[in-house]
Amino acid sequence: MSDVEVHIELAGITQSVGLLRHHVSGRGETATFEYSEEWLGCDARFSIEPALHLSKGVFAPPAGQPLFGSLGDSAPDTWGRRLMQRAERRNAEHEGSCHKRGRSMTKVRVAGFTVSLDGFAAGPEQSLDHPLGLGGEALHRWLVGTKTFHAMTGEEGGTSGVDETYAARSMQGMGAWILGRNMFGPVRGPWPDDSWKGWWGDTPPYHCPVFVLTRYARAPVDMEGGTVFHFVIGGIDEALARAREAAGGADIRIGGGASTIRQYLQAGAIDELHLAISPMLLGGGEALFAGIDLPALGYAVVEHAQGENAMHVVLARQTPSK
Repeated sequence: MSDVEVHIELAGITQSVGLLRHHVSGRGETATFEYSEEWLGCDARFSIEPALHLSKGVFAPPAGQPLFGSLGDSAPDTWGRRLMQRAERRNAEHEGSCHKRGRSMTKVRVAGFTVSLDGFAAGPEQSLDHPLGLGGEALHRWLVGTKTFHAMTGEEGGTSGVDETYAARSMQGMGAWILGRNMFGPVRGPWPDDSWKGWWGDTPPYHCPVFVLTRYARAPVDMEGGTVFHFVIGGIDEALARAREAAGGADIRIGGGASTIRQYLQAGAIDELHLAISPMLLGGGEALFAGIDLPALGYAVVEHAQGENAMHVVLARQTPSK
């Protein structure tokens, strides 16, 4: 018996899919396939038909290995059907992008957060007319053309590719969000009234509870599509505790801005950060990591891929978050 490890490249990242086991016996040559734990734990498996890249004749054994004959009952097409059935069951059980996955441990994530090459998450001179600062809107060119963003804004079409892969991932598996007040709107000081309900109109893209950090109390705001804005005056710890309860086992996304992310980083509360690094310079504005020693906090780069309009880098905390 000989084994061939099968890999697939997703968004420039090589992942182990499993082992193709070659058997030679008096009855002839057969092969069976065993999926790896890494692949079974990867959400991408639900969107890719395994038989496309694993079925007979598609894989290429290493030099010197014989070509495989017939595949046994655990062949990729059988496994593919099982995975697709699991995906259908999962989709039937979950609603919207903030589904409850019943996981034993919620992850606190920063996802799809864009910074310039010189480390700024927004440009200088932020205002109502320029909420992302001068030049800041150009940071998000990688995102606005994707299928995911088009769907968020009610439009059809959009690009596919590496940027789309990361954009889609950034919205998946969320049970609650936490936002700094500036990410909710331009209003400063006490709330003059309840007229401002966010940047996204009547149907924000969150579709789950959103906890807004503020110093001024305000009643919750129910929006279309399942989003409910809650205004937290007790600081980042209270917001995180309430988000954990609301998430029901799904993940929590720290949506920004830079100041909010910095606070949660310094508190040791973030498990994973996906940054989209835009190839541009802002020269000033809100610096994301200034004065923060990421290795000392336990973070390391675990993934990176070049997209069409941004470099995608994922950092993960090597010790559990607080």
